[in-house]
Amino acid sequence: MLYPLLHRLHRLGYVTTEWRTPAAGRRRRYYAITDDGLEALAEHRRQWLTVARALGDVWGGFGGRLEASSANP
Repeated sequence: MLYPLLHRLHRLGYVTTEWRTPAAGRRRRYYAITDDGLEALAEHRRQWLTVARALGDVWGGFGGRLEASSANP
């Protein structure tokens, strides 16, 4: 599951890749986030905070315990 995601991030330009061979070991691919990747990450964080705040507002009306309120209609 991880590698398809990394390949997609690479295609989108959000990460760069580099092959390295350690002195003792086999060749490995290293990933690094790009400036575009950092911008995309910041945007996704902003979106998540918006969703989390909205859900907190809704759940806050239930005393923060949605499961308790649904168990006692």
